[in-house]
Amino acid sequence: MKKILVTGGAGFVGSHLCEGLLRKNYSVFSLDNYSSGTINNHIEGVAYFTGDTKHIADIFKDQKIDTIFHLGEYPRVERSFKDIDIAMIHLLPN
Repeated sequence: MKKILVTGGAGFVGSHLCEGLLRKNYSVFSLDNYSSGTINNHIEGVAYFTGDTKHIADIFKDQKIDTIFHLGEYPRVERSFKDIDIAMIHLLPN
């Protein structure tokens, strides 16, 4: 079974994506720092992890993730350009 990671999986869009992936019989993981996501959006069957995308390699070092859907940043793209160092995803350790 393919393992899918959704960053921002506790947000509005991310939770709906998680739900759809579960219906397709994928193993679904969520990484969210809950700055705008909420546990009210949790979907039964998804494995939820709390953290930031900059720690993604450490959090999932023991998992073989096949695909990542990266939705876990600011809900408005304009802010990402102002905070580029925060908004960057760090998939590989330095």
